[in-house]
Amino acid sequence: MSKPFWDGLPPDIRSVLDQAMQRTTAYANEIAEEENFVALAKIRAAGTTEVYEPTSLERDALINALLPVHKEMADRMGAKTFEAVYQAAGFRQP
Repeated sequence: MSKPFWDGLPPDIRSVLDQAMQRTTAYANEIAEEENFVALAKIRAAGTTEVYEPTSLERDALINALLPVHKEMADRMGAKTFEAVYQAAGFRQP
C-alpha cells in the first residue's frame, strides 16, 4: 500500500496491521527457510550439480565490493531500507 494511504489509517488499525504483517513475515520466512533447506538437500542428493560455498574471505570480499553500491543506492532506496535488511540478515558491516 502507499505511504499516504498507510498514514491515513487510524493508529489503532495501523498497529493491528503492523503486528499482523510482522507475524505473517516471520511465518513466511520460516516456511521459506525449511523449503530452501529441503530443496538444497535434494539438489545435493541428485549429484548433478556442484554446490559451491564461498569461504569467509570470499564472502568478505563480496561484501566489501558491494558496500559502495549500497551507499550509492541508499539515497534512492533509503538508508533505513538497507539498515532493516542488514538487521534482518544479521549482517555486520566490516
